[in-house]
Amino acid sequence: MPPMSGADGGHDTRGQRRFRDALTELKQSGCRLLLTGDVETTVRACESRSLFGSADGRHRIVGVTDVGDGVVADHLPTSCAVGSSDLDLVRRSAVRSSASRAAQGQPAADSTQPFRRRLVDAIAQHRATRTPGPSELRVGVATLRPLLDDHGLDATRRFVGVVGGETVRSRGMAHFHLGMPSGTTASDALLHVVDVHVELRRARDGTPEHRWTLLNYGEQTGWLPMDCW
Repeated sequence: MPPMSGADGGHDTRGQRRFRDALTELKQSGCRLLLTGDVETTVRACESRSLFGSADGRHRIVGVTDVGDGVVADHLPTSCAVGSSDLDLVRRSAVRSSASRAAQGQPAADSTQPFRRRLVDAIAQHRATRTPGPSELRVGVATLRPLLDDHGLDATRRFVGVVGGETVRSRGMAHFHLGMPSGTTASDALLHVVDVHVELRRARDGTPEHRWTLLNYGEQTGWLPMDCW
């Protein structure tokens, strides 16, 4: 989560309070975050570690499209190892792209469905075994770029809407790495099905930074240094 301090580019005390209160409300009810930015995997992994959280008692679900097992571990806090009982790892199966299907005269298919279904089933199973507490469930997907490339924007938006909606039903937090800069057609469209936009970048001195916008509240931080522990 973003630290609210004097380093936030002029965000005043009253603004800090409004942002903190709005973010607390989102964490209580459940929320969906879209992460954008032309940054390397290590920066995205840093933000995921923060969003998955280091506290005990959380259940984490990781949806993997284009990162290997070693990189998956980099996205997780040190208290949560791949293979632990409080982690579900859902991998996307390789599929032929819609462009390939079209070239062969076959109708394009939304092959995000099996991947989406496995994620939704894991989320629903968490809800079936307990009464979820606020932000107890943490879901992350890295990245959406292969879904866009293979199936297009409509299918990817539907994927984010369904997985994010199921997470909110469990009062959890779902974050989706787009793997692309902000301001693209894809990022602009996907912002309509999330609650928070998190932009990632490296400052001129190389420091990883993030900027948070709470879309339905009109609240935004300045660019803040990321804590890449």
